[in-house]
Amino acid sequence: MFRRFSYILFFSVAVTALNSCREGYTVPFYVGCSPDSEPFCYVDQNGQLKGIEIDFINAIGEDQGIWFDFIQTNQEDLLSELKAKHHKMDCGISMIEWTNERENDYSYVSPAYYTSSIALATVKGSKITSLEDMSGKVMAVKAASLAEKYTLELAADYGFTVKTYNTYDEVLKAVENGQADACEEHYDIIQYRIDKKGANLQIIDPGVKNISFAIITQKDEDKTLRNYLYEGLASLYLDHKFQVIIDRYLK
Repeated sequence: MFRRFSYILFFSVAVTALNSCREGYTVPFYVGCSPDSEPFCYVDQNGQLKGIEIDFINAIGEDQGIWFDFIQTNQEDLLSELKAKHHKMDCGISMIEWTNERENDYSYVSPAYYTSSIALATVKGSKITSLEDMSGKVMAVKAASLAEKYTLELAADYGFTVKTYNTYDEVLKAVENGQADACEEHYDIIQYRIDKKGANLQIIDPGVKNISFAIITQKDEDKTLRNYLYEGLASLYLDHKFQVIIDRYLK
């Protein structure tokens, strides 16, 4: 309850403070995204870009009278592009974790638009019930993710080997087909695969809900886009459209 009130209070102030005059942009802002994190960002069977984050961005554009276009890439290249002096992207999404280290290289539109946790999952019927059972076994994680950093720190203590994959899909399939004994990944991605895709997985530890995702821009980016994003996020929160978008995929 307190967290929701804090967001609403913040955005109420933001709307008043940023009450800018707009005539709309005809040239798009370019959003980098990695479509490998269903239901947050993915390509459907018709080749259309879909997901919670895509709907968030499009809703912001509609609210602010501006136009966004998406550039599909992987997260590592997205982060590199936004650090480049002459960058093709104006901002980035796709479950980009908000960390203190990244604040040195990027600017965040805060507060975070979504909060999740890193969960421990195994194939259904596995005898593994906790990290204590992982000695001598293989843990699957997504390369260059917060989960990879977390599991590498734990590997020596619990005696497991960390195996990295390029996408969330590869991580979860590795557990299902026996290439890995367990995985550490975002709770909502795993639960979505179980509920919506019938994945042969079970979450044995949901983790602590403190991993935040944010829209990022280049460090010290021009404030025009950031103001649009702040105001658009404010409207989505105050009109409760955020929860409508989330429920569209996760309920």
